[in-house]
Amino acid sequence: MAKRPTKGDDPLRDAWQMLFELGRGMKARLQTTFGKHDLSFQQGLLLHHLAEGGPRQMNEFAGLLHCDASNVTGLVDRLESHGLLARQASEQDRRVKMLVLTHEDRSSGRR
Repeated sequence: MAKRPTKGDDPLRDAWQMLFELGRGMKARLQTTFGKHDLSFQQGLLLHHLAEGGPRQMNEFAGLLHCDASNVTGLVDRLESHGLLARQASEQDRRVKMLVLTHEDRSSGRR
């Protein structure tokens, strides 16, 4: 019967395990932080991406959030209803919707 690898037997496996545990811990921390502001994990990530990268096309978020585009619409609807972001027509193509943080969100935090 083959011996099951234990910690220390395979440094590469140990490294991947540590990365996995780090990622799981970071996600839990982010969920707690977002939850304190009444945001779901995906809502918080969407706002984070906008804060870091500036205005983005709405359709980009399906890939960034690993979800269907229809789910992005629901997330955006809720965030927009709270005044945290706005949809704007793209300057290059009015059919494309850009997401931008509202002034209130950038200056004073979530209302």
